Amino acid sequence: ANADYIKRQIREKIDRCSVTVVYLSEKTASSKWVNWEIEESIKRGKGVIGVYKGDKIPTSVPLAFGHSGCKAVKWNHAALMKAIEDASTKR
Repeated sequence: ANADYIKRQIREKIDRCSVTVVYLSEKTASSKWVNWEIEESIKRGKGVIGVYKGDKIPTSVPLAFGHSGCKAVKWNHAALMKAIEDASTKR
């Protein structure tokens, strides 16, 4: 029941946006919630992008992110803004 409540709350937030931004770290790869958010965002027709800190993308990314061919960009304002714009128009 608690998981259903959490999913409902997250779905409401996904529905209000056009792009879901996923922060990619070594920890997000194993998060069932991050995978679910990515899958749910794609199912609802939203664009999905990943952002990462540092010079290269983490070696592991969430399964749903990798399977969906989502784009990842370095945490940089210009690159992030462009990726959000691109993901929004390609959904």
